[in-house]
Amino acid sequence: ATFTFVVKVNDNYCGQVSNTVTVSGGGETNTGNNSDTEKTNTNGCAPDVSVEKSGNGPLTPGDPAIFTITVTNNGNADATNVSFTDNLPDGVTWAENSDPSNKCAISSNDLVCSGISLTKNGGSYTVAVQGAVDSNDCPAIVNPVFAVIAPGDSNIGNNSSTETSITVNCTPG
Repeated sequence: ATFTFVVKVNDNYCGQVSNTVTVSGGGETNTGNNSDTEKTNTNGCAPDVSVEKSGNGPLTPGDPAIFTITVTNNGNADATNVSFTDNLPDGVTWAENSDPSNKCAISSNDLVCSGISLTKNGGSYTVAVQGAVDSNDCPAIVNPVFAVIAPGDSNIGNNSSTETSITVNCTPG
């Protein structure tokens, strides 16, 4: 006799599904072939990388402006080779403030990060840049929108940052 069973796997399950069937009875003496296992990989595995950018402030001339960028993988598969470029505001000499794995560098006023790996279900990477503001930066410095590139990302709708401003308060001269 042949029996067919259909099993529904949760949509967010990522991994391999294994099913073993075993028969017994009937006085059989050769029990070595009474079991069979089938394995199937699910299709629901994908990273979902998002980005958040923030700035400190309000500031006065001479204070350090700090932009912090965090990329997070909310997907159920690891994200590899994640990269982004953030075009930093002109008029400030920027330096990295924190980069835990040396994946980022400042080049021509751009923060360029690449080769970042994020573990599934919440792995994140944070980098910050810092530079002193002066009176030429009044009333604000603005860090424009940028996008993160994450191969295989299941949701590109959350891969862009918003424009972030830091208020610089200057005393009227």
